[in-house]
Amino acid sequence: MYDFLDKRYARALYEIAKTKNKVEEFLSDLYEICEVLDKNKKLLKLLKHPEISINRKKEIFSNLFKGKIDDELLTFLYIVIEKGRILYLREKLNQLEEIYLEELNTIKGTVKTKIPLTTKQYDDLVEKLERKYNKTVLLETKIDEGIIGGIYININNQIIDGTINKQYEDLRNNLLKENK
Repeated sequence: MYDFLDKRYARALYEIAKTKNKVEEFLSDLYEICEVLDKNKKLLKLLKHPEISINRKKEIFSNLFKGKIDDELLTFLYIVIEKGRILYLREKLNQLEEIYLEELNTIKGTVKTKIPLTTKQYDDLVEKLERKYNKTVLLETKIDEGIIGGIYININNQIIDGTINKQYEDLRNNLLKENK
C-alpha cells in the first residue's frame, strides 16, 4: 500500500547519496540502523509509543547515530520520524537498494535447492540468468529441506520452479482435472 511512498523517500535519499558519492555508505548505514531497530525491542517500543514526542524520538536517534552516520542521512531519518514512518525504515532501505541495483543494471535473486549447488552449477546458472535478463545477477543460495529435488528460483519477482515438488503438483492437478 505504501510502496509508492517508500519509493519516493528512497528516490530522494538516493539522489542525495549519489550527489555525495555515498550510495554504498548510506545503504550500509541504513542496513545497520534497521538491524538495531529489529534487535532492540526497547527502542522499538519507544518509537511506537504515542506519548513520546517526535522531538524526543529525534533526540534518541541523534544520541545513537550523530557523528556515526552522514548528517544528510541523519536528517533523512528525522524526516521519516516526523512523518511517522520510522517503523517502516526497512522498506525504504529495500527500495533504495533496488534503485541502486537498477542503476548498476543488476538484479537480485534467490535459488533454493535440496543440496548445495557446486561452484560450476552456480556459475552456469548465474550465466544463464544474466543472458536471460541481460543484467548482472546477484544470486543468494538457500538450502530447502522441503524440496525433493530440482531447483527453485525467484528473481526479479519472477518464479522459475523446476522442483520435483512442482512437477508432482502439476501432474496431480492434471490427473484430477481428467477424472472430473
